[in-house]
Amino acid sequence: MASKRIFVVGTGSVGEALIREAAARGHRISALEADVKKAEQLARLKGIQVIRLREFSLDELRDAGISRADLVLATSDNDDQNMRTITYSLELGVPRVGSLASDEEHREIFQRLGAEIVIVPARIVSERLCGLFLSTSVVYDVVLNDGSRVVQIIVNEASSLCGTSPSNIGPVEEDHWIIDVTRGQQHYAPTSIDTLVSGDLVTVFFARQRATNGVLSAILQ
Repeated sequence: MASKRIFVVGTGSVGEALIREAAARGHRISALEADVKKAEQLARLKGIQVIRLREFSLDELRDAGISRADLVLATSDNDDQNMRTITYSLELGVPRVGSLASDEEHREIFQRLGAEIVIVPARIVSERLCGLFLSTSVVYDVVLNDGSRVVQIIVNEASSLCGTSPSNIGPVEEDHWIIDVTRGQQHYAPTSIDTLVSGDLVTVFFARQRATNGVLSAILQ
């Protein structure tokens, strides 16, 4: 993959991880961040240009040189800021704009605005877990500050988890861990029950690196 000039605007819960991974893949990264502490953290990363935003205006993005970008990624946790990033970037002639969105409704809005790629990180994780565990229902999905996730799924009779010992599953592809099983009102450690049954609520930890790679691969495909 050829090296791209990527401007990342807003480093939300997965933004910094995306920056690290994109830089590791050889892309040239400029990070635009309004938060002082986050900007200072990013400045410690090798090979990353950090531009401190103050007003988050069209003129400020123009002065930052965003029109030179091959790709702009809006990765704030704030959908309103991502919407403005998309609008300003396209107005300044950026050829490709990608964004994260908190839900499907915002994904559709961002696409109508002209974003070429809009990713809902929770959807990637949920689809991956359902693909791994088959016939489960995702009932809870939250991203943590470091970009990792905690997901809860309900085991159904048709699920590949049903009848399986959670202690034998361990890490799935070295990035998922079952950390709790709730049966009725009782919580169990994975090692304390023999087999999972239909109706069990399983809490899975999803490591940051895999979540980041999934999002980045979707954006840079």
